[in-house]
Amino acid sequence: MLATYLKAWKKDMEDRSMRGESELDISIGELKRRLEEILARPKVTRRDAEQAVEAAQAIADLMRAEERALRLVADGEGAAHSAGPVQRRSLAGLTLHAAAEHVLRKYGWPMHVKELALTILSEGWTSPRARETTIPRLALQLASRLPRYPERFRRTAPNTFSLTEWGDNPPRTQRPKPLIGIFASDGTHAARDIDQELETIFEDERNQWRSY
Repeated sequence: MLATYLKAWKKDMEDRSMRGESELDISIGELKRRLEEILARPKVTRRDAEQAVEAAQAIADLMRAEERALRLVADGEGAAHSAGPVQRRSLAGLTLHAAAEHVLRKYGWPMHVKELALTILSEGWTSPRARETTIPRLALQLASRLPRYPERFRRTAPNTFSLTEWGDNPPRTQRPKPLIGIFASDGTHAARDIDQELETIFEDERNQWRSY
C-alpha cells in the first residue's frame, strides 16, 4: 500500500494546484523526487519532522512496489514464453480440414481419422450443413477431405494422417495416450466395416462425398 505518502504529499499538491500545475499524470520517478524534496526540507516544527518520516516511509513503499511490479512482469513474460502460442479453446466456425490441422498440430502426432473425428467433435466443431454429425460419418468425411490438401496433410498409414510439414519427424517422439478406446458404431455403420469403407474411399477417386 502506498497510502502513507498521501499525507506528506497533500500540502505540496495543494500548493502546486494553487499555482495551476497539473497533478494528473505523475510517474513513480516524479513521486519519489517530490517525496525526497519533502524529506530534504528543514525540520523546524514537529509537523515538518512527521512529514519527513512519512515521506521516507512512502519512498520505501514505492521502491518495494517497483520491485514487486518488475518481478511480476518478469514472471509473467517467462510464463508466456514457456507456454508458447495460446491454444484455441474451440474449433467452432472452422472448416473441417482446418479443424483437423489444428488438432494434429496440437497433439503433434499422426492420427487415425476415427481419433481425429472424436477429438474434433469434442473440441467444439460443428457441421455447418448437418444438424447432427456422428463420429463414423465425420471419419468418412475426413478420409475423403484430407487427401485433397496434400500441401497440408500426409497419409502415413491406412486412414492415418500427419501434417506434411512434419515429414517423417512429428513433434512428439512418443505417441500420446490414445484418445479413444473401442470405436462404437452409431447404428448406420458397423464398427468393423468402417475401415473397409474408408479404404474404399481412398481407392475410388471417383467417389465424391458431400462436405459437412
